[in-house]
Amino acid sequence: MPTLGGDPPLATKLHVPLPPAQLVRRPRLVERLQQAVKGPLTVIAAPAGFGKTTLLSTWLEVASLQAAWISLDQDDDDLTRFWYYVFTAIARVQPGCGTSALSSLQTSGPSPLPPIENILSGWINELAALPHQMALVLDDYHLISAQPIHRAVTFLVDHLPSQLHLVIATRADPPLPLARLRTRGHLTEIRAADLRFTSKEAAAFLVQVLGSTLSSEAISALEARTEGWIAGLQLAALSMQGRQDISGFVAAFTGSHRYIIDYLVEEVLARQPEPVQTFLLQTSILERLQGSLCEAVMGEPGGEGAGQALGQAMLEQLEQANLFLTPLDDDRLWYRYHQLFAEALRHRLQRRQPAIVPGLHRRASAWYERHGLLRDAVHHALAAPDFEQAASLMEQEGNSLVRRGEIAALQRWVDALPKELVRSRVEISVWQGWLLFVSGQHDAAERHLEDLELRFAINPAAAERSAQQTLARGASSSAETFGRITAIRASIALIRRDLPRTIALSHQALEYLPQDNMARAYAAWHLGKALWLSGDLDAASSALTAAVRIGWEVDHRHAVFLVTHDLAQLQITQGQLHLADRTYRQALQQALEHGGPQPALGPAYVGRGNLEREWNHLDNAASLFQEAIKLCEQTGNTQAILQGTAGLAFTQQARGDAAGASTMMQQALQIAGRPDLSPSSGAHMEACQAWLALMQRDEAAAASWAQRCGLSIDQPLNHLHEREYLTLVRVLIRQRQLDEAAKWLAKLVQLAEAQGRTGSLIEILMLQAEAWQASGEVNQARERLTRALSLAEPEGYLRLFVDEGEPIARLLVQMRAHRVSGQPGHGGYREQLLALLGAVPDDVSRTAAEVLGPGITPLAEPLSVRELEVLRLLVEGCSNREIADRLVIAVSTVKWYVNAIYGKLQVVSRTKAIARASDLNLL
Repeated sequence: MPTLGGDPPLATKLHVPLPPAQLVRRPRLVERLQQAVKGPLTVIAAPAGFGKTTLLSTWLEVASLQAAWISLDQDDDDLTRFWYYVFTAIARVQPGCGTSALSSLQTSGPSPLPPIENILSGWINELAALPHQMALVLDDYHLISAQPIHRAVTFLVDHLPSQLHLVIATRADPPLPLARLRTRGHLTEIRAADLRFTSKEAAAFLVQVLGSTLSSEAISALEARTEGWIAGLQLAALSMQGRQDISGFVAAFTGSHRYIIDYLVEEVLARQPEPVQTFLLQTSILERLQGSLCEAVMGEPGGEGAGQALGQAMLEQLEQANLFLTPLDDDRLWYRYHQLFAEALRHRLQRRQPAIVPGLHRRASAWYERHGLLRDAVHHALAAPDFEQAASLMEQEGNSLVRRGEIAALQRWVDALPKELVRSRVEISVWQGWLLFVSGQHDAAERHLEDLELRFAINPAAAERSAQQTLARGASSSAETFGRITAIRASIALIRRDLPRTIALSHQALEYLPQDNMARAYAAWHLGKALWLSGDLDAASSALTAAVRIGWEVDHRHAVFLVTHDLAQLQITQGQLHLADRTYRQALQQALEHGGPQPALGPAYVGRGNLEREWNHLDNAASLFQEAIKLCEQTGNTQAILQGTAGLAFTQQARGDAAGASTMMQQALQIAGRPDLSPSSGAHMEACQAWLALMQRDEAAAASWAQRCGLSIDQPLNHLHEREYLTLVRVLIRQRQLDEAAKWLAKLVQLAEAQGRTGSLIEILMLQAEAWQASGEVNQARERLTRALSLAEPEGYLRLFVDEGEPIARLLVQMRAHRVSGQPGHGGYREQLLALLGAVPDDVSRTAAEVLGPGITPLAEPLSVRELEVLRLLVEGCSNREIADRLVIAVSTVKWYVNAIYGKLQVVSRTKAIARASDLNLL
């Protein structure tokens, strides 16, 4: 049985309820359900007591498909808990399906749950691979109010594979796009009007319960008075058992459902022996009933075994009497009352005996605590209300909620406590600060933490004094509390990009946190990230290496793999491709040793995919990127999904599939727009799209990006925006704005060398070579490219040079003809690059005289296909407007192409461009 954070699921919630003993078969509705499975969704919506659950349980008895069932309750109004039960329910009937999705919930750590749509995507793919159809039943969905759950269910319905049919039973219409689904024919609806007993069904039911003692007139009257409401008929039947004056009862039976239920419960209770009445009323506070639990709530004397026997006997007696009791397991150890009946009982209990209600809840809480069911113990302690006890229980169970990612549940607990009580307890107050942070209320979190420190005199001096001491049982030491508060502050500072503060706070948190505290992994990670963002790569490398070690020490594997990815990415930035590959492979091996591939390893697959692509192992790269995206969808790591999708785009381009590359890049841009990613991700991906456009010789698209990117040489450079800078440089070189390009490159070289970013330096040197070549400074170009190759060869860089295309190919050919003295060791490496650039036009390796005749200098950069089209229209004498109309492009785009043509032909007018093109035989 899968677990979440070590807690097993309640099997009673996943049990398909047994049909009642007095069952009226309803073939017309069962047939509708049978037909409904051809579509994605069935909604059964009707008020309480209309037989929704009974209908579904009888349908599943005859249905030819497997079914996963969840009886929802109020605790399930939590995103993590809801989907935990969904994945678990499916895994019960289809072993193995949903294991990865459950693992995603298990490894979410103390961070908020990642976007559930990402986890669902991987799960949906698993469902789509099933060989048969199955149903998922969500019973009592009206108890769900959390909008994130409704949005996620909508996502599921919109992407539901044919292998799964979703059934929702609810008292009210769920906030799903029912109108859209209805219009598309994707929705089957069963409403109260469908569920009402017909006269024939009402008669059959009453005869089953009462025998043939009722006249046809009485049956018709009851059916009319209840309007086919099944619960009303059931209560009426119970009330009439043993009565002599049936006609008088029927005549008095009137009113709305609310009044009927009050009246009938009164009638049912009045006809039960006093012990049964007491049992029904006092145990109505329980969501689920079990023998010893019922006895404990009622305060009966005797040991646990005696209580179990007495309570179990009463439950069995109630079931035999058909008093609205439903078994929740095959062994009939756990039961629940019909919800409507339970509500009526609770209402009556509160009205007649309000003074005993708190005591009932206290005893229920104590029983649950003794049996290790702390979540239920908290629920009843809050209902008592015994807030001190509830707070003590929360302190025992809270960390389990945090590890399971049930943030909404923890928030509800804390919100239920009086504010002063929250402020008076250190542990809960620290949670409150963390909850404010994860909800994005950073200023409020800071104020709360300041208040917490003042109230409890938590400061570095106090922390030092108590570093070796602990407070009362269940509380943290002052030093540990100070460390946790400081770690939260470091997280806030990192989000705000206050890097010096992040570094200082992370160091301080690590100083005070105990060796086994999970927060150490995050403090160490944030330290490494802040150092990296600050440009101190050597210090960042040491910090991230330490963070990996700490992650293993506190047994927080999820953090380990995230840190490992950052460490390897830093090594790539330093130009250490082989070291990064070893870092990734070690992480993957450790994952296998700890139970197989884990979803948290998705970023490692992204990193290895980029390495394999750079080494030109394109099939391996594509497979790694695809696996990475699948894993990251399960953990909701949107940033890694974005990186993997972009990596696939460039891999497709390297394979010669330009259309596939463009499609994949569009997907990456859509991902970059997701709200959980920063705007900088979108800017980075737009630069990647422009870079891809240059590879595809779509200079106009790249130039359009350059015009709107807003980059200026006068702004201070930040290495985090290097992709944008380098893409702009490429555009400037294509536009022959070579002085501007040279200024950018000079600054970028200085920054990369100062920060030890050898990987970046290789690319910058290559672009300097390209710019010098375009300026006619061949010797300078050879020198820069030779230096780039010297740095690149030991690490095996290939795609960086190959993707640059013809400009680098031309320079390599020239270097082959004129061996650079002192660099004999790079001939074979250059030849390997040239072999990969085998698609370079033949004239690259021939002299200008051989190709164009004496006296003609070839173009430093050839015209693109679109530029040749524009050039032909110029020769025909078309105006810019006419060219725009012929090519279906904007006039401004035409002007850009004309200027590009002038630059490549080294002319300044249309007449000279036409003459130059004629000389070069371009037309």
